[in-house]
Amino acid sequence: MKGREFINSKWVKKGATKRGQNYVKNNFGKWVLKVSNTGLIVRSKQLYQFFVSSDITGMQKTLVAGALIYVIFPFDIIPDVMPVVGWLDDLGVANFALGYIFSEMDKLEAEKLSEEQDVPTCSSEELLEKEIDWTSPDSESILKNHSTDSATVEDDRANEIKNNETEPEKNGNDHSC
Repeated sequence: MKGREFINSKWVKKGATKRGQNYVKNNFGKWVLKVSNTGLIVRSKQLYQFFVSSDITGMQKTLVAGALIYVIFPFDIIPDVMPVVGWLDDLGVANFALGYIFSEMDKLEAEKLSEEQDVPTCSSEELLEKEIDWTSPDSESILKNHSTDSATVEDDRANEIKNNETEPEKNGNDHSC
């Protein structure tokens, strides 16, 4: 699925409604308690912070609400009832939405400062034409960290952070299109 397809999906259309936004507000906390994958929770909490923020536009809020509805709702492209695999598409959508919002925020910041950014980034239009990446490094963490044992998850997360500090960035984290 391309980003533009997601933006035109039923999920984002639901996110534009008061009912959809209330669904997010009423169910996000319950959903977080059910999910054991820390990567998905982190991304989703970032989205939720944007959702409740007054710093984003109405269209951005609609996109974020649509992404959160997609993540929270258990029956999407890959149903969440399928252990581990059911979260991969959710993570892809969450990463796409965050990338899109960050791109828009960067663009606004650059306009405010009237300076060029040192790091090349995708424009929001370029992001819309890209395929949503279901195999991001965070997806790998879902497959590795699906254990509900919090000590194991924390140990794995610490190792992942340590490895990321010593390895060059790869697979979409190079800030280029």
